[in-house]
Amino acid sequence: MFGLNSKKVSRKQVNTRHAKLTGATRVSGRPSKKWLPGVLAGAASLAILTVATSGNIASASVILSSNFNGSLDGWTAVTGTGYTVTDAGAESAFSNVANGASADLQDNSSSANPSLTSPTFSGITPQDAVQISFDFNILSAAPSENNGFMLNPQRNIILQLGSPGSSPAFLAYKNGSNWAGSRFTPSQNTWYHVILNLEPSGAASPTWGFSVVDTSNTTLLSESNIAFSNPANGSSPFPYSNIQFDFNSAASESGGNFLVDNVSVVVVPEPAPLALLACGLAGAALLLIPRRRNIQ
Repeated sequence: MFGLNSKKVSRKQVNTRHAKLTGATRVSGRPSKKWLPGVLAGAASLAILTVATSGNIASASVILSSNFNGSLDGWTAVTGTGYTVTDAGAESAFSNVANGASADLQDNSSSANPSLTSPTFSGITPQDAVQISFDFNILSAAPSENNGFMLNPQRNIILQLGSPGSSPAFLAYKNGSNWAGSRFTPSQNTWYHVILNLEPSGAASPTWGFSVVDTSNTTLLSESNIAFSNPANGSSPFPYSNIQFDFNSAASESGGNFLVDNVSVVVVPEPAPLALLACGLAGAALLLIPRRRNIQ
């Protein structure tokens, strides 16, 4: 009738013919979702671009940075007759800055020991993970005088950097209330770089760890899951407050001399929310990419 074929045509056939004529794609009467992976991938790219251009990527918050080039950078030095702290030490081999310097601790007194204490940290909370790093070089040591690093408050980390003139000479640290020795013996007149990673002090059972590398970036020692010496300040978590370098030995000991340089304290950042969103969108896009079917 009217020149049309009276043969019945199924809905699926109509959709198929419509698609051939218009270029539209329909499957079982529903719009195709082949566009969705592309949209998600585009959204992920936009999120990543936004993060990169707006500075929303979490970056480390620098709490302290001291290189002692020309001054002690606001650190407090305990000195006296025969025991000194100056900014006249040789520059670290790790930075090798022209005309640079380092903090120089010398103990030639049998009545007292020198020490060097950082300014009080500002901006660290019990919820923050922290990384501390520094360079050290032992120039000389008495038979039982130890060069020490300490984190306050309450001497929560005590790290004996080693004294090659003593026995034993290895680097040691306090694990809880007990001393633990490492298998690393520092050499005199040699620069080493130390990195300490501290879990948030407000964690249920916070621990810390450290590594020591040489100037060729070879890891000489790595320790982890070390207990703090005093994990609580009263009934509340302690915020990390400052660090100190000294001679961890009796005042009657003398003859020690070591250098410290490039001290850094930073709050370790958590992943930025936009970065996590970008990763999630990218992952969703990959999951939704159509898979090619093998036609038998």
